[in-house]
Amino acid sequence: MLSPAPFLVRGEASGIRNKKQKMVSVPNIIFMQKYSILYGNFKFKKDWMKPLTRKIFGVSTAILAGAFSLWMVLPSSVWPVGAKETLCVLDLQRGTPNVAASFTTSETLEQFFVVARPEARGERLSLTITGEKGFFCSFSTITNPMRFSFGPGEIPPGTYTAVLQQETDSQGGQAVIAVREVGLTGWQIWSRAFAGLLVMSGAWAAVARKSKNRRRAMSFFIFHSLLLAFVLIFLYLLFHEGGHALGASLFGRFDWVRSDFWGIHGGPHSGIKPGLSVEPWQQAIESFGGPMLPTLMGWVFFLLWRSRVGRRMRSGRPIINVYLTAIVGMSVFPFVAVLGCLLGLISDGDWQGFIENVPGPLWLVKALIWGVLLVNGFILWRVGPELWRALKAQKAEIEPMLRQPASKT
Repeated sequence: MLSPAPFLVRGEASGIRNKKQKMVSVPNIIFMQKYSILYGNFKFKKDWMKPLTRKIFGVSTAILAGAFSLWMVLPSSVWPVGAKETLCVLDLQRGTPNVAASFTTSETLEQFFVVARPEARGERLSLTITGEKGFFCSFSTITNPMRFSFGPGEIPPGTYTAVLQQETDSQGGQAVIAVREVGLTGWQIWSRAFAGLLVMSGAWAAVARKSKNRRRAMSFFIFHSLLLAFVLIFLYLLFHEGGHALGASLFGRFDWVRSDFWGIHGGPHSGIKPGLSVEPWQQAIESFGGPMLPTLMGWVFFLLWRSRVGRRMRSGRPIINVYLTAIVGMSVFPFVAVLGCLLGLISDGDWQGFIENVPGPLWLVKALIWGVLLVNGFILWRVGPELWRALKAQKAEIEPMLRQPASKT
């Protein structure tokens, strides 16, 4: 039997006081000693749990942020236009080939704002507007919920007729034509919130730059992580929408005024002049230019990454290594979505516009696309481990500072 003598504190035989002066009875001490859970061991286990807790919190936060971001960018089921701004509502029922409605404008407008969605993703809707003098404008590639605007720049007052059409045996869809765009899109809310986080993290990093504790390391890490994400998103949207714009420019259809590469006024898109018809092969080039230009730019960046000059740049400056490697991966990775289209797992408007209009045998076209996917896979196989190593090296540099206590000032 364990003697209580070693646990006598201040002449108290019935128990002891721990460091926080809380009474602990002798039987409890015997139980704790028997199972090796004395105060010191408990503190060790508590400290051991801290990294795990931080990881669980970080993963949970990332999942919630990703789910929230996905919810924000998905098109809303509620029409973001008010009754005063609405000119026309078209509700196309299942199995009905088309639906038409007329509306009248009493003032000169710059363009019509349209919100449209098919009931089933991947099904194509087309919208045509005619005026008193005949054909006015049309949009024929509505395959997903989307918002867009079109018009010649000056729409005179008068009566117009809108026709919403669908393919045979489709599920229907809706479209709303409005005088002006109202509210913010999910992309606008997400991108502005992200930009706000970037600015705040930059301000935090600037304030904490002179400190030598974990506050400076944490602010530096968060700011550069957000900055890297911003650069990748900015460049990809520039390449993707620039690919559509380049294809449209070849046939005189690109309109800079209607373009919004980064979705500042709605969703990211390149402007197309309305009323200009193109051949099917030209439509295929315009549609496929979006996903293909980032891939071509990724190949160019990969050649720079592999060159002697690129290796010298990356070895001398770790931050250049991180950014250049990430840009290469960002440029070629989104093309993997085409694999889902080839396998029939997902549907995409750019892919549909390409595969339905491309000339030549489809087996040859798909074989070439498989070749592009293999090249991109090889590039990702080369740059992926290097990006992981570079990010781990950056984390290792700031870990000693993260272990230091934050200053009180």
